[in-house]
Formats: sequence, structure tokens, C-alpha cells
Amino acid sequence: MHRWTALLAAVGVLALVGCSQEPVDPAAIDRWSVSSAAAVEHDDDVLAVLSAEVGAGKTEELERGSVATSFAAPAEIASLEFSCFGDGTMATEVEIESHGSTVTYGAEPMQCGGRPQRLRVPAKWRHEVDRVGFGGRDSTADSAWQLTVRGSGGAAD
Repeated sequence: MHRWTALLAAVGVLALVGCSQEPVDPAAIDRWSVSSAAAVEHDDDVLAVLSAEVGAGKTEELERGSVATSFAAPAEIASLEFSCFGDGTMATEVEIESHGSTVTYGAEPMQCGGRPQRLRVPAKWRHEVDRVGFGGRDSTADSAWQLTVRGSGGAAD
């Protein structure tokens, strides 16, 4: 009986080791971040680019948006484009402020490593935007994210 218990325990440990994630190279995250920012830096419709790193299983503090930008004059938001590093998934939380009111909404986990994905912006909250905040959460791997805010109007403060 003890042999079976020891054998099952050994198989369980091997199964856990087989499921553990490979460590992520911080230099690879840095290269992705620089490359992602450079890909949009000359686009005329980019109002702001927000970005941050997030650890696996971590949730950023979402007090008034983890990372945010305020506009010097009200902006019209055409789209929000999200991308993240690696082959994991990450959920997001967007915060938009307009006329002194704020809306906060999230998105289910999205796959990282592909092309930027457009995030839904409620029609009511596209106009005369004063501030955009964003945070990544529930990342399945050490990663980084980037949010590109596209539109017209107010230059970022």
C-alpha cells in the first residue's frame, strides 16, 4: 500500500513539474514593449499609448486606473487597441472619464502574442473624453501590455 502511495505521489509531482511555466526573459518583454510602442509612434491618430508589466496571477491596483492619461482638451476616441506579450492570456479593465463622470468596464481574458485586439468603447463614452485609464489583470504568465488610444482632439497632458 505504501508503495502505491509513494508512486502516486511521485506521479503527481512529475505532473506538476510538467505543467509549470517556463520563466519569461525580462529582456524579451523589454524588446516587445519597445517594438510595440515604435509600431504606432508615427500614426497620426494616436492620442496616447499606455503600457505596463504584470506578473502571472497578479492583479494591478485599479485605483483610478492602473495607468492613465489625461487630455489637455476633450478627445474623441475612435478605438482602443490592446496587445500583450507572450502566449498567455490577460483580462483587462478600462476606465473612461468624460464631463466629470466615469465608466469602468472589463473584458474577459484575451490571448496574448497576436495582433492588437480592439476593445469595445460604449458609444456614449467616445465623445469629449478627458481621461483614459487601463489595467491588466489575471495574467496567466509574466507579461506586459500596451493600450493604444486612437482618435482626435486633445493632446495628452
